[in-house]
Amino acid sequence: MHGAAHATIAMFGAALSLLMRAAGHDAEHQAEQVPKRCAEVEWVAIFFVGLFVVVAGVEKAGALVSFTGGALALTAYVILWTSAIVSAVVDNLPFVATMIPVIQNLGSVVGPENLGTLWWSLAQGACLVGASANLVVAGFAERAGTPHPVSPLHAGRLPVDAGQHRRVQPVRRLALSVKGGRGE
Repeated sequence: MHGAAHATIAMFGAALSLLMRAAGHDAEHQAEQVPKRCAEVEWVAIFFVGLFVVVAGVEKAGALVSFTGGALALTAYVILWTSAIVSAVVDNLPFVATMIPVIQNLGSVVGPENLGTLWWSLAQGACLVGASANLVVAGFAERAGTPHPVSPLHAGRLPVDAGQHRRVQPVRRLALSVKGGRGE
């Protein structure tokens, strides 16, 4: 498999492992094993791999720049609200980690001196909603057979979080006007 993509090698290994495990068993036994093996898969990890792929695609395609036109204020608001919404659904730490190269690459568009504004937009958006500890505890509780009563998308939290973000926007607007941000 010299020269093959890493994903191809991994999928080949997984398929080979499944075939070897199923060898020598009848079709009925194999059919019983499929749900058991699927339950053992760490789907959250696969979801985060997909998140990394999507964010890398957005970065390479320049979707954020084409959407905002490179205007600092609009870019900051888009990052703020996107990070808030995404971190309400997924853990904020992997999302922030995937956004690091996106923010770094935006320095060539908004200017390296304005990167601080974008970093603060990411931090304010991601850290007001998502909490790693909540997701870890919810995962442990679910595996123990006791569903966690409060999900990351708990209906009572969303209005509060949206209110916090609305309060952050005037501060961000003032900071951008003092700094002389483009695209107010």
